[in-house]
Amino acid sequence: MNQCYLHANFRWLAIHVLPKKEVAAGSAYLAISLSAHGLSYLLDAHLAQNPDTPLDQRNAAGWTALQMSAPFGFPVISAFLLRKGASIELPGFIARSPLATATRHNQLHVASFLLSQGARLESRDVHGRTPLLSASRHGKLDVVQLLVNAGADLQAQDSWRNTALTLAAFHGRHETEFILKRGALVDSSDRTRRTPIMDAASNGYSSIVSLLLAHGADTELVDDDGKIAATIAEEQGYGTIAQILPQSALSSSRLKTASVQRPGDQQHKAEHTITSVIQIQQLSGLHVFGRTRASG
Repeated sequence: MNQCYLHANFRWLAIHVLPKKEVAAGSAYLAISLSAHGLSYLLDAHLAQNPDTPLDQRNAAGWTALQMSAPFGFPVISAFLLRKGASIELPGFIARSPLATATRHNQLHVASFLLSQGARLESRDVHGRTPLLSASRHGKLDVVQLLVNAGADLQAQDSWRNTALTLAAFHGRHETEFILKRGALVDSSDRTRRTPIMDAASNGYSSIVSLLLAHGADTELVDDDGKIAATIAEEQGYGTIAQILPQSALSSSRLKTASVQRPGDQQHKAEHTITSVIQIQQLSGLHVFGRTRASG
């Protein structure tokens, strides 16, 4: 419905039709809608007529007015709502803060403004993602640079233990290089012990694989399935990537021990695997036991 029409008729409805409780709710919903459309002049007029509008109220989808101003790039609306008392940290949809919403949608100016007003860099959504993690996942280089320069934690992990580097590499993002240059751990591992180079290899991102190799990524690390990056690339049909990754004689033995199964006796399986790997390491003269990683 036309936003101007809604604004023009809301005051009449508030006076003549709606119960007081519904007036407040309806006023908040209209403020959310006006914020999403960037209609600052109507929002100003609406709040002037309805000064008791609860600006931190959420709509049916969980969005607040401030959060709705973030993904569409309306810093003027964001500033206006903050002046009117909206909470800068109140989480909305999937528990994202307004800053996280702005970074998720690559709204640099809104994100910069919210940071200048004291928005927290390390707020978390329902997935445990910080604004930096979300921006890295969705390929927002300028926003990633803004957050890192503001002091965002490069080693922060989400619920799956993904770091910003893990997410950038998994999705083949250009941010990978910037994140590496700023000191991210090249062999950070996720919940399944996959590393960024394993993720890049599994999705066919040869340029990211080469970049990670140049920064010293360890190609001998194995994931929970006992696979190294080269094995993962081969299994996904990326033979060219597998060729640029160093092969490991140890990996095939590790893969065999990882697949040993004793139905009904998980403890025996684990002990057998550990013993086998130690024996292999002793024979090969390597001492890398326990160095493994994960994916995103």
